[in-house]
Amino acid sequence: MPLLFQEKYMMKLLITGAFGNLGLVCLERAIDKGFSVVAVDIPSKQNKRLASKYKNQCKIVLTDYKTSEWLQNNLLNLHAIIHLAAILPPVTESNPALAKSVNIDLTASIINTFKLIESPPVFIYPSSVTVFGHSGKQIKRSHDPTQGTDIYTTQKLAIESRLTDSHIPYAILRIGVSVDARTLKTDWQTFKQLLNVHPENPLEYIHPKDVSLALIHAATTPLALGKVHLIGGGLSCQITQHRFLSTAFEAAGLKLTKDMMGETSFYTHWMETTESQSILKFQHHSFDDYKNEMHHKLRVIRWLLLPIRWIINPLLNVYFQNIKINGVINNS
Repeated sequence: MPLLFQEKYMMKLLITGAFGNLGLVCLERAIDKGFSVVAVDIPSKQNKRLASKYKNQCKIVLTDYKTSEWLQNNLLNLHAIIHLAAILPPVTESNPALAKSVNIDLTASIINTFKLIESPPVFIYPSSVTVFGHSGKQIKRSHDPTQGTDIYTTQKLAIESRLTDSHIPYAILRIGVSVDARTLKTDWQTFKQLLNVHPENPLEYIHPKDVSLALIHAATTPLALGKVHLIGGGLSCQITQHRFLSTAFEAAGLKLTKDMMGETSFYTHWMETTESQSILKFQHHSFDDYKNEMHHKLRVIRWLLLPIRWIINPLLNVYFQNIKINGVINNS
């Protein structure tokens, strides 16, 4: 039996991308649960600063990931790896070489290393709901057809396939839209793309705290292995593109109307999460929790904009309408 299924206090868990937004939530939860944690990430200035907070709570490995030495040096008695290190959109599309080196080459290197071990650790792979392709109206299930529609989704599906063919213990988690009040920043091009999506496009939200719980439970639950799990927040988190985007606007005291948005479909979906919830028991937050977090985060901005929002809202409407019209013209 793999070491994974011994008592919790003996478990050794390796987390890559440990100092990213989701990685930090996962790292803190694993430490709180009493695991022996190896936190791995690139040696950036920000990661070094973040790592200093956890230096007495876990083992920290800062590496450029280019060699497998860091992995080989931390495999002893390892129970599972939660592989969060990844390049995300829009960088996957603007820098495909970098995306391949991390999303494909690095991940394949870890899988190949695990295949050489007699009793390999469990590989927990966070995939994405976006692998189902652009939205249809039906709720997605784990066995529904998938489609790579860009570099990001194609790479996700490539690793899913590699895992299912590898014969190492694994669990694949296709995660919905997962942000919280920490993740307010986005580049302008990405924001315009999101604004161009049809306001009624389905979107299933999942709080990062619930994602981290699903990842850790997948690493410690035998029934989770060898399966694809859909990780969404459930009925209270099945919303639309408009409701999702308008949350930040409303938190700042502004208004995003549906006619300011576009007509394109997007690769987000609602999901059937009954089976994954029964196995992983991770759903503890609603979309309203995220909404409340945003209102608290932006309370000062909302107060500052209060005297002038009667001017700003009409100007925003005109501005976004122009973006919408110009986008249609430029893409025609």
